[in-house]
Amino acid sequence: MTPSARCQHCGVELSGTAASCPGCGRVLADSPTTDSLVGRLVAGKYRLLRRLGQGGMGVVYLAEHAGVGQKVAIKFLHPTFSADPEISRRFHNEARSYARVVHPHAIQLHDFGQDEQGGLFISMEYVEGSDLRRVLSQGPLPPREALDIVLQVADVLSAAHASGIVHRDLKPENIMLAREIRGWHAKVLDFGLAQLADGGGRLTTPGAVSGTPRYMAPEQVEGQPLDHRVDIYALGLVLFEALTGKSPFDSQSISELMRLQLSVPVPRLSQAAPHLAIDPSVDLAIQTATAKRREERFARMADFAQALSSALARLGPAPVTSSMPAEDESGPTLARIAPTPRSQASAPSPKNATRAWALAAALGVLVSAGAFWAWRSSATERAAADRHRREIDEAFVLRREPPPPANCREKSLELLKNLAAASRGDASALEAVRAHEGDSAEAAYLVSRAAFDKGAREGHVGSAALACSGFAAAENLAGNYALLHGALEEAEKRYQAALADAPGFLSPKSNLALLRFQQGRDEEAFALIRQVLAAQPDDPKAHFTLGMLHERMAATEARRGSSEAASREAEAANAAFCRALDLGDARARGRCRR
Repeated sequence: MTPSARCQHCGVELSGTAASCPGCGRVLADSPTTDSLVGRLVAGKYRLLRRLGQGGMGVVYLAEHAGVGQKVAIKFLHPTFSADPEISRRFHNEARSYARVVHPHAIQLHDFGQDEQGGLFISMEYVEGSDLRRVLSQGPLPPREALDIVLQVADVLSAAHASGIVHRDLKPENIMLAREIRGWHAKVLDFGLAQLADGGGRLTTPGAVSGTPRYMAPEQVEGQPLDHRVDIYALGLVLFEALTGKSPFDSQSISELMRLQLSVPVPRLSQAAPHLAIDPSVDLAIQTATAKRREERFARMADFAQALSSALARLGPAPVTSSMPAEDESGPTLARIAPTPRSQASAPSPKNATRAWALAAALGVLVSAGAFWAWRSSATERAAADRHRREIDEAFVLRREPPPPANCREKSLELLKNLAAASRGDASALEAVRAHEGDSAEAAYLVSRAAFDKGAREGHVGSAALACSGFAAAENLAGNYALLHGALEEAEKRYQAALADAPGFLSPKSNLALLRFQQGRDEEAFALIRQVLAAQPDDPKAHFTLGMLHERMAATEARRGSSEAASREAEAANAAFCRALDLGDARARGRCRR
């Protein structure tokens, strides 16, 4: 391989000695046709059958446990690295990680030790199948399959995090897939870069960068101390790739990939795959998982999984393939009839038998028809309910609000129909919804929000909405009412609750900035608004708040007698107000001077 060679998958430039791509982690070349180690017996019990692949620090073989016949995968550390204490420790750490993560979607450890030549090896479960990278080389996955696979991965990573283990190198190559009757079964591989929170010391030097650049979180790129949220970030990128068939960050330069990870948001699914028919909440979940600041991501992997599970449920039931045997072609199946007492029994005449068969057949047809129409009616209602929920969610997404959590969702088809229509601005539907605001979280929120949008300042958020745990949009709206009423502590409590429920929800962060402004804590307000505008540059409310902050700073500088600084702040305030006006905030009309 020449120095100018590039990875055929991601285009990153490769060195002449690279065994795997530093950009995407893909193994670059197959092993040699002849391998002197094939056939060798390792540790007196594992016979090597063939090489499966190799990476930068090790090579993996398929082996058979002699005498038992069980197939296992054996990973050897390259002899060149066996003498390096740091790399040997990392290899040992991988074995410990496998041992501590006992889960249906984790590769299981069988053994760890040294071979006869002193080389370190790990013996682990062998999984027949393909990695996710190879599967995606055939194109993106259907949304249901992509969500199902990612939820399996989230499940095992959540278990790892609970055991104090962070993977730190999650990517499609480290997700093995096997086809089963129910669909894909995923297994997470390669805990070689895993971080164990057991007081055993660091596995990387402070400031050092480890991982695969295409899937690195910003803090990983910067060499900062890491926690479980790097796995949430990486899994968000994996889901984006599974749904669209392409990486959100495409560059042939490692340094450019790292720059993109630091500063460029993951594209919206509607931009990357405009023809993809998927619940809008999935896009919101990906945006939250891949937020540049880890504080804005999901707090736990379980929270990410919950958001995806709700979206998967809204896709409706999976298609069912019947496993029932084919019906006997000799005739219809008859219902079992209680036998006539032996004393009264008599053989039916051919005529009566014909009538019995005809009656049974007719009854069978009636029962089957009734069951069919009941099933069809139920399926039609479910489809209509799902359609209305999608319409409601789309209205939330358009307002940049997270949709209600699953435990808050309405089940009545008639009310769902009115909620969807009211979300589109139908006044008569809103009146119908109003009758349910005392017992429906969605109805209570929609009525309160409509009143707030019309300028009602003495209102409040319905108790049914606030009683529903995890309803971030309702908490945010309650904070807005509290702020208007001058109840600053209550407003802060509500905004913080909204952010805890949905860390990527920007409106409560923008509202917190306004609260800090009212409290005179301008530096904190500036910091919050900059975070909002970095994530959402076209937020009119954030630009208006920024204008007020600069306006106050201008007055402060004027009082100090610094006319030049006051002039700069006044210009910045005017620019922010004009931008807010351009984006549709009418409050800025009297403050924008062109």
